Order: sequence, then structure tokens, then C-alpha cells
Amino acid sequence: MKTSIQLTIIFIALSLYANAMTSNVIMYQQTDTTVINVNTEYYVSAKSGLNYRDTPNGAILGKFLLNKQLKVVHKSNVFDQITDGNKTIQGEWLGVAKELDTVYVFSTFLSSHLTQSELKIYYASPYFVDNNRARQSFINMSESYQDYSYDDETPTILYQKDIGKDTIPFDKKQRLKFLKKLKISELDTVFIFNLNLDSIIKYKVKNLPLIACVNIYDSGGTGDDLSEFQYEFGFNLGKTYTIEGENFVSIGKENPFQTGKIKPILWQPMEVEDFPIKFDIKIVEKDRRSWFDYALPKETYKFTSNNYDYYIQNLKDDDVDHSRYLVAINSTTGEVIFNDLFISSEGTYLVPLSIKGEKPEWGTQWTGEIFKNKPSILYGFTSASFGCPSIRFLNKTQSTIWILCDNRH
Repeated sequence: MKTSIQLTIIFIALSLYANAMTSNVIMYQQTDTTVINVNTEYYVSAKSGLNYRDTPNGAILGKFLLNKQLKVVHKSNVFDQITDGNKTIQGEWLGVAKELDTVYVFSTFLSSHLTQSELKIYYASPYFVDNNRARQSFINMSESYQDYSYDDETPTILYQKDIGKDTIPFDKKQRLKFLKKLKISELDTVFIFNLNLDSIIKYKVKNLPLIACVNIYDSGGTGDDLSEFQYEFGFNLGKTYTIEGENFVSIGKENPFQTGKIKPILWQPMEVEDFPIKFDIKIVEKDRRSWFDYALPKETYKFTSNNYDYYIQNLKDDDVDHSRYLVAINSTTGEVIFNDLFISSEGTYLVPLSIKGEKPEWGTQWTGEIFKNKPSILYGFTSASFGCPSIRFLNKTQSTIWILCDNRH
């Protein structure tokens, strides 16, 4: 009997030990959804930057900034857990290439995608009258709602009796639901930054009515063929905002914009052979690289502002613009701080360049620091037939801002 009890105790002890060991193994498995492969490039997803070390969990040597692209060259099989704020994060220490060396970073802060900015930017369309028809100034915020009903489904915020009307004012219940969904307070402020005039106009949220209006692609429909999805939701500014051009909107307690630091780019023609670096085929998607075997560099231009030299070059096939290669260089150090390709495709097209000495076309590119505590932007190089344009930064580690324009078709 005594022997039986001892064996039972030993069995229980071994079981507990085995469970503990299994628990430890599970605890150190990678929990990030990104599957990491060797000899593959990933982006830093840590907003405050990612420390790199001399060995797995070794001494900190420095920090990679957000969206820095890193090539994984070694999987250490050293699993660990670290504390990030109030969370415990599990993952593996990975070797990444840094110049000719290998340094180590924690796997859960790498992503296969660029991290986008958390700053929400909308468009404001101004009030205008054309052929005796008036359109109210409006801030379309539909893209942040995302709870539409489709076809014959019960509307989520509109009343069924109102479906079919061209414009629907929100009542108190609808307003409360919409603002709560978008995490907007009645005490917040609407900030509108006009790129063309370099100006800021403010409105109090509590003073602006919310409406739903039929989007332009479905205008003329009736209650029988309209659903909630065919409506745009947003603030009605009435006749109060009349400024044409690029009107960026931010809603919150703090104003993210600043004035006095934006410039339109006026390109100066230069010789093709004076372009500072050759086009890098590596930045083109794999399935499109074959086209560039036939593309030749053509018209080349330069613009200088705020200690930066900007160069842009048309790449053409049969004298047709399909893409432009942009390079920005620090005028003092000669360092290339930005280079990328802008491609014309089914959903995007190249915006005309404003050339010095020529009559400006409708398109204009812009650079400058329109956001507080952020680097210079790059804007106006492409326009979207489908989707929305983006505000990019001269520092590529800064998250791109995708404008919430609700460009539906």
C-alpha cells in the first residue's frame, strides 16, 4: 500500500513537471501573426522604434525607426518574452542585416506591411453654385463608419422610412450613435487645412449638423433601389466653407496642422544624364519588372527647397508616361533620404508636373511640414481613380497617411 502511494505521488509530480515544461514551451512560442522567413524583408512595426542588440537579448546597440525595412538573415531559435507597456509579448530573437553585420531584434515587432498613420484625415468639399444648382460644403466621414447595411438589410443608423430621400438630417439618437462609433466628442474641433492657401479654419463639432446624402454615383435613385450603403455620412458645413483646392480635415482636441511651411514644387528642367542615381529596379513589384526592361529615362527635372534637392525623371515606353522616379537628397550631406517610383495603373494616374517657365497645368506637387512635429510631406504625385490618395513623408520611416475620401464606385 505504501509503495502504491509513493508511485502515485511520483506519477503526479512527473505529470505536473511535464505540464509545466509544456506550458513553458507554449509560453515562448511566437504569437505574432506574421510568419517570418529567412532572407526575406520585413518592416519595423514598433511605433517608438525597435532596439537592436549584439546577440539574442544581448546588449542594446541602437534603434531602428518605425517602418524601417530589415532583411532577416538568421533565426536564432531563442524564444523569449518581453514586457511592452502593460502587455507581455512572446516571440523569437531574429538576426537582421545591418550593413555588413548581423544584429538581433524581437520578432513580434516585424511586419510584412508598412504601418499606417493613426492620424485620420478626411476631405472637405466647399460650397459652390453651378448652373443654378447649389452644393453644400460637406465633410465625408463615411469611410470611418463601416457599419452599413446592404440591399434589403435593415439600416444600422438611418430609418427605413427615410431611405430614398436625397438628404437626411440626423436626429439626436443617430448623432450620438455616429459620433460614438467614430470616437468623436461634441467638445472636439474640426480643423480644415487648405493646402493651396496654407490656411486653417476651425469649427466646433457641437455646432455642426450631421447628415446622410446620396453619393454622386447613385444620385437620382429612389427608395426602391437605394440602400443605406448608397449614402455618405458626415458634417454639413452649409455655405460657411467656400475655399477650393485640397482641404484636409482632422477632428479632435488638438490641431495637428501648422502653416507657413508648405511649398508648391516648380520643376526646373535638367539634362537626363545629370540625374543623381540610376533607377533602382528593385523597388518595382516583381510582376511588373519586365515592363521596365523597355522603359527609358526621359524628361528630367530638379527642385530645391529647405536644404533638400528633389529630382524626378519620367520613365517612358514608346514615348508614353507610365511612371516617374523621385529622388530627394540632403543638399549639405549628399545623403539620399528618399527614392521611390510613382506608377500609372488602372486605379492611379500620374498628376502633371508644374514646370518652371511653362503655363501650369491642373496638377501640382507639394512639399513642406504641414503637420506639427513631423517631417516634410510629399503630395500630389498621383491621383486615384479608385481608392484614395495618400500623404507621404520625406522620411520613409514615418507612417503614410491614407486620406479617408470614401472614393466608391
